[in-house]
Amino acid sequence: MKIVKYILIISSSLLLGLFLFGLFLPSEYKIERKIEIEGSLHTISNYITDLTKWEEWSYMSSKKDSTMKFVYKDSQFGKNSIANWKSEYMGEGILKIYDVQGNHKIHYEIIIGENDHRINGTFTLDSLDGKVRLGWIDYGELGINPIARIFGMFMEKFIGKDQEESLQHLKKIIEHS
Repeated sequence: MKIVKYILIISSSLLLGLFLFGLFLPSEYKIERKIEIEGSLHTISNYITDLTKWEEWSYMSSKKDSTMKFVYKDSQFGKNSIANWKSEYMGEGILKIYDVQGNHKIHYEIIIGENDHRINGTFTLDSLDGKVRLGWIDYGELGINPIARIFGMFMEKFIGKDQEESLQHLKKIIEHS
């Protein structure tokens, strides 16, 4: 009986410690990647603002998840374009471009599930002697939930890798077309 009591005390202490640790972690995350692409601002911006083209270059595609299916709303291009998706791996969600500032800045939002999690994102495009420096930032709130904050420690690893692969795909498409 003493062993069960010690196991319960140790388990409870570990859970409490993990909970308290999570409370002191940041309540938001930000992941950023950059790449230089030989091409025009206009061409690259069009690839990003056309949601039907995300399948070609983005990690949000049937290449990564063969069960992913997109349904596009009225507008598929530019400001206020919306794509809904369903998949076995990534669940259900919405991708919406909500602001486009010329060929230089594109803001979007991803809503996963029934508003379970939101990812905000921004693409920045700067012209450099025949090349474009493309920056991609994903950021979001984790709230006060210590478990979500602990999960937030791993967002860089998960999202950052997907961003890097997606940017490399986009570079290859633009530079070889």
